[in-house]
Amino acid sequence: MNKELSERIEACVAVELIAAEIYLILADTFPAERDFFMDLCQEEQEHADILTIGMGFQRVGDVPDYIVPESFLHIYETFKLARNIKKKLKNEKVSLKDALEMTLQMEDSIAEKHFQDVFNHAESDSYVINKLRTLQSDSTRHADKIKAFMKNKNLLD
Repeated sequence: MNKELSERIEACVAVELIAAEIYLILADTFPAERDFFMDLCQEEQEHADILTIGMGFQRVGDVPDYIVPESFLHIYETFKLARNIKKKLKNEKVSLKDALEMTLQMEDSIAEKHFQDVFNHAESDSYVINKLRTLQSDSTRHADKIKAFMKNKNLLD
């Protein structure tokens, strides 16, 4: 078992879970958009579950290193960004547009984007990656979903 890889996977699970918490806060803050935010929340929880299952595969040595970003710094930067967004959403009144722009910033961060890129691209040569992909309910990048939602609500500049 690669301890360093396990630690990076665990850190990415933490990122996915805090992202889920952010979408849950937004679902409560913006009741008219609740369904949209709850879908994103559930998908983030699903991503955490997929990575947790991936850790199980990693224990037997079958998980490719590229399942998560190589750099702890990139993972930590995404976690810190998400933590700051969560804090702001809990402590300040923000507009729907500002909230969506914050989530776009988070979704375009390295750790969040990395998950989407690994699991939403063409077939991998990794048996584990291909199996874990089957657990995803939707492969649309969250940033693309948020931009489409913003366009639909006339919130894009």
